[in-house]
Amino acid sequence: MGLFTIWPKESFNCERIIIGREFLAMAGKLSKENISVMIMNVYSPCNLSEKCQLWAEIVQIRIMKVCKTWCMVGNFNIVMTVEDSRGLSQQNSYRCEVRELNQFIENMETLDIPMVKKKFIWYKSNKMLRVN
Repeated sequence: MGLFTIWPKESFNCERIIIGREFLAMAGKLSKENISVMIMNVYSPCNLSEKCQLWAEIVQIRIMKVCKTWCMVGNFNIVMTVEDSRGLSQQNSYRCEVRELNQFIENMETLDIPMVKKKFIWYKSNKMLRVN
């Protein structure tokens, strides 16, 4: 598996790249605004213990204060509330993953920005993830 991230050169000046097993991060400046920002593309594993390792690694990068402003995109392979998933919400292990994700979001001091004009982000047979 690999991650691929592109951007227009006139919009973002990349100054540093951090490569992890499940993420690709670029620290740099938004050209017009001259704001330092960390842009991170994440593809989280499906296994909870591996997710927690990934999240701990990302939190450590955040603690290094490379940039104050962060933007994380990608696939975290979990939703923020059990109500956002169909068919899995009654499993205790799933509820634990939801709690761990929300703890990670809190530790990162980030906000989830809702998608616009989309109700679902993924659909496969009896599994559907809803976007608020």
